[in-house]
Amino acid sequence: MTLLDDLFKGAEVLRNSIQGTADQDQEVVVYAVPINLRSSDLHGLQEFFGTTSEAFPTDRLIYSAASVEFQTPPTFAGSMLTITAPNFRTVPFQPNYGVQFLGSGPFTPTVDDESRFFCFDRDFSPHAGRLFVVVTLFTLRLEAAS
Repeated sequence: MTLLDDLFKGAEVLRNSIQGTADQDQEVVVYAVPINLRSSDLHGLQEFFGTTSEAFPTDRLIYSAASVEFQTPPTFAGSMLTITAPNFRTVPFQPNYGVQFLGSGPFTPTVDDESRFFCFDRDFSPHAGRLFVVVTLFTLRLEAAS
């Protein structure tokens, strides 16, 4: 899961930069574009067959580092999408990513590093087939806190 590994590693580096300058007015953010896609199977999804059932607006995900005190994992959370890496800091390193979307989940994502997206299986209908959510991520960066 290089794409998600890199996302969390990069966020931690940027967060440490913020702490180093004691700037509380900045946040580590990444933008996500989720799309609901109906497809008969994951292979069809990877080739983007099927019909798009719903396109969502771009979601601004804010990074929160792991907290030992509150026993919380590192997350990227937005208004629709939350990406969690509960075992990111374990030794040996064992990433175990989860995704919540519009209050449902958690889902286990499938990552396509070559195409730079990840997806997860949300639902199945005998008439419409599987409903996947495909997510692309924009560049990780520091921004002014909102």
